[in-house]
Amino acid sequence: MATKLLLLDCDSTLSSIEGIDELGRLRGPETFKAVEDMTNAAMDGGTPMEAIFAKRLDIIKPTKAELEAIGAQYIATVEPTAKATLDQLRAAGWKIAIVSGGFTQAILPLAAYPWHRPRRSRDPPFPRRWLLRRLRRVLPDLPVQG
Repeated sequence: MATKLLLLDCDSTLSSIEGIDELGRLRGPETFKAVEDMTNAAMDGGTPMEAIFAKRLDIIKPTKAELEAIGAQYIATVEPTAKATLDQLRAAGWKIAIVSGGFTQAILPLAAYPWHRPRRSRDPPFPRRWLLRRLRRVLPDLPVQG
């Protein structure tokens, strides 16, 4: 029997925030606007995500404490029906993983949050680029950019 795997994007899917944009907000309105515009351009397909990730980091230069604060925001802004939905999917035999093109350090609190998965599971969140590289090994014609 094939494994049923559901990959959930963290930003603006499982959680209502875009973590990188919120990090930009910490640097003031001008930085927030610049970072948000870059995020939107990438999400709209106008700019490859990889082309802007380093630029946003250079602008923001987040600290460990700020990444931890964004981790707490991810939990505070989780989609309201996520727990019930994930419980139903697990009961139906699905494995759940969080993927993100963002910061693993900020996503770990959400991935470790008790409702996300059973306590015995030690599966980490998967950075998007890591996951895509592995998927392309088995699915070379995968029609996904990243």
